[in-house]
Amino acid sequence: MNKKKILSLSLLLSIQIGSIYAIKKALTIGGAQKDIFIRHKGSTNLDNPSKKKKIEIQNPETYTSTGGGAINAAITFKRLGFATSTFLKMGKDESSQFFLRKLEAEGVSTSDIIYSESNGTGVSFIVPAGPVDNTVLIYRGSNEFLKPEELPIQTIKNSDIVYITSLGGESKNIFLPVVRAAKKGKATVAVNPGSRQIRKDSERLKKALPYIDILTLNNAETKHLIYELVRLNPELQQILDKENGNLKGESIPELLSHQITYEGITFNLTQFFKIILDLGPKVAVVTHGSQGVYVATKKNIYFFPGLPINVVNTTGAGDAFSSTFVATLLKYNKNLNEAIENGCAEKAIVFGVINSSSVISFLDTNKGLLNQDELEIKSQYLQENLLQKFSLE
Repeated sequence: MNKKKILSLSLLLSIQIGSIYAIKKALTIGGAQKDIFIRHKGSTNLDNPSKKKKIEIQNPETYTSTGGGAINAAITFKRLGFATSTFLKMGKDESSQFFLRKLEAEGVSTSDIIYSESNGTGVSFIVPAGPVDNTVLIYRGSNEFLKPEELPIQTIKNSDIVYITSLGGESKNIFLPVVRAAKKGKATVAVNPGSRQIRKDSERLKKALPYIDILTLNNAETKHLIYELVRLNPELQQILDKENGNLKGESIPELLSHQITYEGITFNLTQFFKIILDLGPKVAVVTHGSQGVYVATKKNIYFFPGLPINVVNTTGAGDAFSSTFVATLLKYNKNLNEAIENGCAEKAIVFGVINSSSVISFLDTNKGLLNQDELEIKSQYLQENLLQKFSLE
């Protein structure tokens, strides 16, 4: 073989390797919340049964950090090796500068961020309460006013992953245009909606399901969604009534072995997964707090329990799991189908749980996010039999 042919072969090989391991692009869409944590003696929730105008606390401390679903997810994707940008709206205020400094330090592109002339940057006042629900006072601000004409269509179409967090207010109007544009660009679409979006915009969410590849919900959101789907399509109730879908046997996790009842509707998580996967998504995820996480593909349901951890603050746990799961699943695969066929869901689940556990051991919502090497190391110390797998066929 002559020298010219050797060089050509070498060049071809380098191009092939480069295409396989090229840095993928991730775009996160949603909200930015400036989180102001208020800690006090005992760090308990602020119950007010007597409806007092003033609640006494002892030894208060405050801590300010960047938060919001789009921000937390963007930092995850960047730390896991993606070229990352985020689309959201902030006010023209000092808080927006606080976010820009953080994102630029992380290496997240801010070129698609837009600004409101009339609404401020979102702010949350959070009173952490350990493993139970926090007290949160929320000003959503400019997060509520994203418009379809403001969408960075070219960025959406050029992205490998479009990751959409909860959208409320007028911002819900961008949901369908985003998922449709993303699919035209052949991006993998991952959606992590909130309870408010599910309850108030269920028809739009149902229309979007055929465009969604990965849907992530928590246990409460699962109940809201099945209720809304049955309300929109009463025939689903007949499917739920045919069989309870419970799995039987020892060591079956709770949501797979027990019926779930909400607003007069009784269902099992197996039934929920089958319904959702028939409506479009290839992967459905249900997180269950400290109890663990359930992930379903067309063939299997996976369960991984929560890890023992000193819980400082639960805010951001769902963002950490969902974004880590999506990033790990797709980082080294051409597309979602290949990732599922290669069995990458198992590693993605493990990494998601590890990152989520790391986040809740810190006060803010993204300080504990780990990089690829840190996740690899921590995963080596887990018991091999923690992950359970059940057939969904």
